[in-house]
Amino acid sequence: MYDHILFDADNTLLDFDKAQIISFKSVIANFGLCFSEKIYKEYELINHNLWHRYEQGIISKEYVQATRFSDFFKNLGMSVDGKYANSIYQRELSKQSWLLPHSVEICKELFPYTTLSIVTNGVGDTQAKRISNSEIYKYISFLVISDIIGYAKPSMEFFSEAFKIIGCKDTNRILIVGDSIASDIQGGINSGIDTCWYNPTGIEPPPNLRINYIISDLYDLKGIVLGK
Repeated sequence: MYDHILFDADNTLLDFDKAQIISFKSVIANFGLCFSEKIYKEYELINHNLWHRYEQGIISKEYVQATRFSDFFKNLGMSVDGKYANSIYQRELSKQSWLLPHSVEICKELFPYTTLSIVTNGVGDTQAKRISNSEIYKYISFLVISDIIGYAKPSMEFFSEAFKIIGCKDTNRILIVGDSIASDIQGGINSGIDTCWYNPTGIEPPPNLRINYIISDLYDLKGIVLGK
């Protein structure tokens, strides 16, 4: 049995897709635009590419926040202060604590037997508010946020700091659970801990990548951790 479970937050326990759409709608409404799937997908692509570069250590979090909306509106022929637009987005996002199916149930089941922590990339205050206002917060012992510790998943430095925070040096006792191959699974592999890929849509796993477990439902984690 694992003594420590490191959960990713967004799209593993928390419904980030829903939270992002609500927050995005607030931003564009402020600038007189109506929501459409087309412009939302344009924003998603810009945002995803910037965060991917951040995870690779190429750009800073501040650059992501200052640029994503200015680039998005520029594509629409509008000149907008990216930092101001981002402040609207972060304010709205901090209110969104929607959870994915079985997030509460699996945390409640595992809580008596193992230490549960959340390891997440993102903005410190925003992530902390979203998690602390959710139903799962009472089951979480440690919260490790990239913005606060100064390192991002999948870097070795992020995981080294996480191990210090949870107080565990024995990597055999730790399991990471997350939806992202690039940050959660690769980060877990690089740091020598077992990995569980949360893959609800049944995506084909990358070839030649060692993933210890693959689940499509969070509740399946009970059998892995407790053998029940």
